[in-house]
Amino acid sequence: MLAFQVNLLRNRPLPPAQRPAVVRVLTVSLFCAGALLAWECNQAARRVLAVRDQARALQEQQQAFVRTHPGFATPQAYRNELRTRLQGNETACAAVSRVIARHRPAATLLYSLVAPLPPDVHLVNLDLNLTAGNLRFELALPLNQPGRTNDIPTLLEVWGKDPVLQQWVSGLHEMNSEEAKIGGEAIFVVRFVGDLPLGGG
Repeated sequence: MLAFQVNLLRNRPLPPAQRPAVVRVLTVSLFCAGALLAWECNQAARRVLAVRDQARALQEQQQAFVRTHPGFATPQAYRNELRTRLQGNETACAAVSRVIARHRPAATLLYSLVAPLPPDVHLVNLDLNLTAGNLRFELALPLNQPGRTNDIPTLLEVWGKDPVLQQWVSGLHEMNSEEAKIGGEAIFVVRFVGDLPLGGG
């Protein structure tokens, strides 16, 4: 035998006393739902307007860019060109830096060698070979002052304390000396030699 259970209370109408309360709840719910829907629509409209304004501003910027950068259709093309130029400039700067590094000591060494010289003593025939790692130069001293050769040890001592020469030159010493003529004037030539870092340090 089959048994059936039917809930007849589900279809029972609400009592008249409860109907106003239910209506108020439904009204408030519908009002809240409508307000929420209106707020969402307002926010969506704002987002659409913002996107449209951004698109318009982007288009204006694109047109301004084309006017100020003829030959480039887009900022991306201009950026790619700048990147290529920058890479080329970096390569050129690196090459210049290598050249400067190879020739950097020339001016500073020359100044350090000449700075302590007496007025009548001159540096001549400077040979700075960074590849072979050697430094050669000559000092021209007046022949009519034999005592001037006594300055050589003092000069070597001064050069030995110079920071630049300490960094770039080692074993600087007198190699030989002889009498010579420059422009018909008799002079006393003293030759010096020293070691440099191979390849310019």
